[in-house]
Amino acid sequence: MQYIDKQILEGKAVLFLGAGASYSCTNSKNVRIGFTGGELLQKINKEFLGNTSDSLTLDFASSMAIQISGRENFDHFIKNLVCDFEPTNEHKIITEFKWKAIFTTNYDEVIETAFKENKSHFQKVEKIISDNDSLQKVVVNPEKLPLIKIHGCISRTNDNRVPLVIESSDYRRHLENRSSLYQFLKECLTSNLVIFYGYGLADPNIIGILDDLEKDGVSRTRHIWLDPFMKDLHKKYWETKNLECIISNLHDFLTTIKNKKSNNVVSLNNILKNDSIISKIIPSNNRPGDELENYLLAQLIYFEINDEIKKESDNYNNDIFYRGNSHGFGWVNKNLDFKRTIEGTLENEIFENLEISNNHFNFLVINGYAGSGKSVLLKRLAWNGVSKFNKYCFYLKEGALLNTTLIFELINLIKEPIIIFVDNILEYQKEIIEIKNFSIKDRAKVFIVGTARSNEWHNNENTLDKLNPSFFSLKDLNDIEIKNLIDKLKEFNAEGNLKELNDSDKFKFIKEKSNNQLLVTLLEATHYGQEFSEIIKDEYEGIYDRSAKDLYLSICCLHRHGIELRAGMIKRLSGIDFEQFKQKFLQPLELLVVSYHSYRLNDIVFTSRHFHIAEHVFKQAFMSEMDKAQQLIKIIRYLNIGFDTDAKALECILKGKVLAEEFSSKDLAHSIFNIAQEIGVNNAFILHQRAILEINHSTPNFELALEYLKKIDNTDIYYDMRTVEHTKANAYRKLALNTISRHDKIKYRNFSLKLLNENIKTSTKTSMPYHTKGLVLLDEIKDCENENDLVDIIRDFENNLSAGFKKFPYDESLTLLEHDFSKEMNNSPRAIGKIKEALRKNSDNVYIVQRYAKFYISKKDYNEARICMLNFLRNDINNRYINYLMALSFINENESLYYQKAISYLKKCYSPNDTNYEPKFLHACLEYVYQSEEKALKIFNDLLQSNVKPRIKNKISHPILNTDGHEKLFEAVIVTINDQFGFVKTSKYAENIYMHKVSMVDQDDWEALRPGDPINITICFNFRGPRAKTAIIR
Repeated sequence: MQYIDKQILEGKAVLFLGAGASYSCTNSKNVRIGFTGGELLQKINKEFLGNTSDSLTLDFASSMAIQISGRENFDHFIKNLVCDFEPTNEHKIITEFKWKAIFTTNYDEVIETAFKENKSHFQKVEKIISDNDSLQKVVVNPEKLPLIKIHGCISRTNDNRVPLVIESSDYRRHLENRSSLYQFLKECLTSNLVIFYGYGLADPNIIGILDDLEKDGVSRTRHIWLDPFMKDLHKKYWETKNLECIISNLHDFLTTIKNKKSNNVVSLNNILKNDSIISKIIPSNNRPGDELENYLLAQLIYFEINDEIKKESDNYNNDIFYRGNSHGFGWVNKNLDFKRTIEGTLENEIFENLEISNNHFNFLVINGYAGSGKSVLLKRLAWNGVSKFNKYCFYLKEGALLNTTLIFELINLIKEPIIIFVDNILEYQKEIIEIKNFSIKDRAKVFIVGTARSNEWHNNENTLDKLNPSFFSLKDLNDIEIKNLIDKLKEFNAEGNLKELNDSDKFKFIKEKSNNQLLVTLLEATHYGQEFSEIIKDEYEGIYDRSAKDLYLSICCLHRHGIELRAGMIKRLSGIDFEQFKQKFLQPLELLVVSYHSYRLNDIVFTSRHFHIAEHVFKQAFMSEMDKAQQLIKIIRYLNIGFDTDAKALECILKGKVLAEEFSSKDLAHSIFNIAQEIGVNNAFILHQRAILEINHSTPNFELALEYLKKIDNTDIYYDMRTVEHTKANAYRKLALNTISRHDKIKYRNFSLKLLNENIKTSTKTSMPYHTKGLVLLDEIKDCENENDLVDIIRDFENNLSAGFKKFPYDESLTLLEHDFSKEMNNSPRAIGKIKEALRKNSDNVYIVQRYAKFYISKKDYNEARICMLNFLRNDINNRYINYLMALSFINENESLYYQKAISYLKKCYSPNDTNYEPKFLHACLEYVYQSEEKALKIFNDLLQSNVKPRIKNKISHPILNTDGHEKLFEAVIVTINDQFGFVKTSKYAENIYMHKVSMVDQDDWEALRPGDPINITICFNFRGPRAKTAIIR
């Protein structure tokens, strides 16, 4: 079978249809109503231009028609011309094939109609008309066919962002809001077989795109141009341009291909083995459906030795693993990894305790810093779960999707507890919650074991913390692990320069490095005598092939942001196709680059071994800022915002604040924005980032920043205008700070405050408007010369701060703002004097009372603080802010003496479902220490479900004190203990108390501890309840 036939029959070809493809369309009465470009010109002339005899072009005529009648009327006219098109036989035969994509410059919906009428079609059509359509979701789904209408569609004539394109000699005019469509077209033209039909060979839309590819030096696939009326002269000319010109219509061409289709095509069911890969663990004669079978083969791996893993293991290059690349499974079977001391504890927790657990859903997270070895440990646990413990362990492969529908099918088939191992689990939050809900509803036992970076787990967007997982942390290498690492390097002859040292010096060297990332430690150990940055630089400089070196730099340019480089971009970046890339580049980059299939993108992707390595390569690769700018421009040209990864890359690369730090020359930074604008990136985004660059650069220009912001079209519904208004407010604040005119300071701050007040009304997900408003008010306080105004500004500041904390409890930026404000107040006796004077006139202003009370509580003058608060509470007895400050005054003065008073005030500060967590937490602490342990633990359990960052929940505070103010020592006995944490029992409290290894005064004592051992502890609290703060062996 020829290449062209094979590409089309395998669904890898792309169709590109022009006006000629709809020329033969008829209406329901079988009257032809399709038209050529010339016929359309006549219709426009007759309808709008009085049937003038002047020489006209379609471009000119349509522009004049729009001026005369308006865009809406003109589009309605076009819609009426094509809305009754019925599919022809050519359209119908298209539906009998699978396609990678169909592009068209036509506005009609005849293709959509043809697919609807063919009930046995292979794919469901999904229209892509603008950048805001879900190109990626359609492209990655084999059951969907992206129908990409680059000139618009009559189904969306009211969207002025993507108007119907009638004709133009320069297709670039229509890039904005369609850039992802054109970028995907260029990728297809570069890598796939494209069949053009319905175009003249001089069509400027197509010639412009092909010319761009030729200018870029891209060696593209030889495409097909179908035209039943093609002249020999044209045919000969265009065949020299790498086009296969065929004199035929589309129907005849596809009919010929269809007839070649083999009658012996083997169905998917026959390809699959008679026995499923999991047949031996299914307790019945059932077998997984084809989709689940494929999923288990490619994405969710049943982790036992099989032919594929054995082959990978036999051919595995050990250097890949010891250079910091843990992708794949070859190294697991070869046991290249060294044993972590936490491994035994985790095996017991996962494989032993699963049997006795009463919970249907079980959840464990291994956290640690980036490069600590989490991914390696996770694969080892999954492997051991099958090989050592005979458990049903499934590992989610790199780039795979966590398909909950198929996982539910798997659970129902096996009917036994299953364990699913998921690296970087925060990428799958929605799916994990779905699995949890299914597990509980169907009473099916499931254990999810995941990994997460410690800093990322504490983000606002983490919804998994509410599931209350068990936590185990990977820390720096301990002495046992260092010895294990040395033995493993020696066993596999991977010591590198470390081989020159004796065992004692090896241990000493790695011990000194063990507080670094494990990745860094490993590389510096095997390159003894070199620093990490030198190693990475030498690796980069050592790539002998210039093209391979450039490609590695491009990979690092993206991966420093955690983003993969798609294979779809490879040809456009390097000028060669993927197969050539594998032959030419994978060998010199084998030890440096990671590649795998991303099912989210339905493409092969490439990354460096670790984003920290990518950062070092990017920092050291450029001789000048100009070189750096050129590299970023090169990447930007080929990114496609229709793919989430590329859109994220553009967002990271084009951040004004980042470019302000990376480039001392603003002109270079703006040249990067210029290219982004040229390829059609959202204009509002570019103008916004230009403004942020001007505000944050070492040579700022706030007036220019405001000019950029004023150019933004505030009717752009696809861009968050609240962020633009916030940036404006910040620019006005900076202008006020940088002017010496009192009048201008007031003017700019008023502009800023007006914008921020509007921002606060509409912003629900960020504290930024509250924080910036607080900064503006603090600026005013520092500059205030009118003492009568000072009280009003302080009142406004307290009001803003209270409102901010109410919406965003424990917010770090607001906490820092309050600290700066308190510092300013403490250093301003005149301000406190004016507040006291204001209180004499009006003691009912809550914000003035708050500030006055806070000041005197900080000065330990509790009586003065309480006098003003009690006066206020006579008129507003249930005010939460003042009741909280009253409680705080008693706690700070003498907690053990006044705890009952403190509790009585704290109870008035919160209700069951509000966000006043701090008084609730203090109430729980006091209840535990002085009144009811049971009641306290109930409150702590409520706090555990609160919507705050995990870092806040886990932050320990409020230690239990003696009467002398020192931390109280409790005698305790160890109940249970593992490598990382345990539980202890005191005679004072009924429930066991959690104790982590880090609480030990001497952490070396931890290894010696056993259940029943006596120990002394001090106790503090977090949202999870009491915790051992310090511990020492008795």
